[in-house]
Amino acid sequence: AALTFFARLDKIEQEEQERYERVFAKLYQIARKMPEEMAFYVVAALVKTGREEIILAATNHYVFGMATYDVYYKHAEQALFEAVAHFYIPKEGEAKPELYVTLEPCSKRESGGMPPCSNIIKNAPIQLSKVIVSRIDWRNRRISGKGLQELAVEGFNIVLLENTNDSRAKIE
Repeated sequence: AALTFFARLDKIEQEEQERYERVFAKLYQIARKMPEEMAFYVVAALVKTGREEIILAATNHYVFGMATYDVYYKHAEQALFEAVAHFYIPKEGEAKPELYVTLEPCSKRESGGMPPCSNIIKNAPIQLSKVIVSRIDWRNRRISGKGLQELAVEGFNIVLLENTNDSRAKIE
């Protein structure tokens, strides 16, 4: 029922599923390096299309304004696309990268005046071949699934790997 908003659900090929899972295993290794104080860990990464090569990765983190004593929380997708301008220059003729995110992009930010991650992805400085998400945001049922729904409506090719052992749904 949670996935009814998507136009089509297809089976993911076993080989493709395994590649996604190997990339997410690498991203979880990055998450393990984050400070233990974080309530939860989210990693977003650009990956070469059809490969397991991570181009650029970012995590959720806090930013401290020492002069103003302000603290704000930066989501992984926001940090990733801010870094793209500094660290990623696509080569001519290179395929659009895939975006991997360990938790569904948010569709609403409760504080901080920042745009939701679904908007950040829609307005990314680069085109993406697909968005691959490890799991739905389970923390808030009111918004759970809405980030993926917004991206799907905008025409993004979405793959959701939630419950990867028994749910092999490809969302387009």
